[in-house]
Amino acid sequence: MAVLLYNDLEFNEKDERIEVRFLDRFCFDIDKTELDSIGEFVILDSKKIEFDGKEAKVKRLFDHLISSKIERSLKTKDGRKAIYVHQGPLIGSQAFGILDSDTNCVELRPITGCNLNCVFCSVDEKLKKGPCYVIDLDLLVSEFQKLAEKKNHPLYVHISAQGEPLFYSKIVELVSEISKIEKIQIVSIGTNGTLLTKELIDKLVDAGLHRINLSVNAIDPQIAKKLAGSLEYDIEEILKIAKYIKSKNIDLIIAPVYLQKLNHEEMGKVIQFAKEIGCQIGIQNFLEYSSGRKPVKQLEWDEFYKILEGFEKKYDVKLKNPELGFEIKEDKALERPFKKGQKIIAEGIYLGYASAGDRLIALQGRMTKKKQKLKLIREKHNIYIGAPLV
Repeated sequence: MAVLLYNDLEFNEKDERIEVRFLDRFCFDIDKTELDSIGEFVILDSKKIEFDGKEAKVKRLFDHLISSKIERSLKTKDGRKAIYVHQGPLIGSQAFGILDSDTNCVELRPITGCNLNCVFCSVDEKLKKGPCYVIDLDLLVSEFQKLAEKKNHPLYVHISAQGEPLFYSKIVELVSEISKIEKIQIVSIGTNGTLLTKELIDKLVDAGLHRINLSVNAIDPQIAKKLAGSLEYDIEEILKIAKYIKSKNIDLIIAPVYLQKLNHEEMGKVIQFAKEIGCQIGIQNFLEYSSGRKPVKQLEWDEFYKILEGFEKKYDVKLKNPELGFEIKEDKALERPFKKGQKIIAEGIYLGYASAGDRLIALQGRMTKKKQKLKLIREKHNIYIGAPLV
């Protein structure tokens, strides 16, 4: 008999199929007939499956089946197609991977997807029909380490997402692994806070997290729900979590987005809350993006700073250029292997993405061949978009 144990998989029998949960937030189905072809089996518990057969052969066949299912049939809990990113490169995409803007501040985006439906979402994430992407932990750590070795200064690493980074089930392990890398000075996470618990905060602090940037856009419960686009959003629980974070040996920054007609009156309440618990506040200007929502008009920066100055005087708080305890400096610039307008041969590796050399290229259009010529229509800060050519 062969007993197979998997930490990243959970098995649940449902009639003639087995529902398999992968990395907590993703799933796929396996017909029982597919498992019968490997050998008689029984689900021992959510993590263990037993087959009648020699362990080496059974494991090889079962692992191959799992890999093919992850590649072809992976989906989110709500049925959205999901892509497991298990091979590089990871530099080149705005949506996920590693973002470097030639400074000592590097952004890691391990996952896409969100549990809220914010009215000001910059990428309209909740209503997207495209796939969700999740990166293999070992791949993300190893690719980031390669980048870190090229940098000259101590690094500030910010974990974020076009959505909610705490969707990433291995977030504690990610913080732990990157904290061990030489040159790392600060590791932070930006989150809406809805998935934070006292237990998770404790684990993150123990793993080496230095800072949490917490999105709090209103104090009034009804306005907070409206901005979050969710009736389940509970600002009172978020504020309790904020107080708990502040009680730990970790920095907390309250980071609201200023939406002139929607939460102007709420900003004073948010500022007062931050002062009450003794944490920093960094108010962000709402920015318009082509793929994002536009509930209000973006303010010109001069006008935005005048509003901040008004809040500063009224509430005796520093809002412009707040002290973050870390100096962001220009650092070694990565090579720009391609230029806008250049035509290159790229290889399709994931739905919506191709690779060329050590860069990831988002596709505007579908590739009709595994390898195809692309015309680069964007290159900025090592973010690439390419259009397939016939």
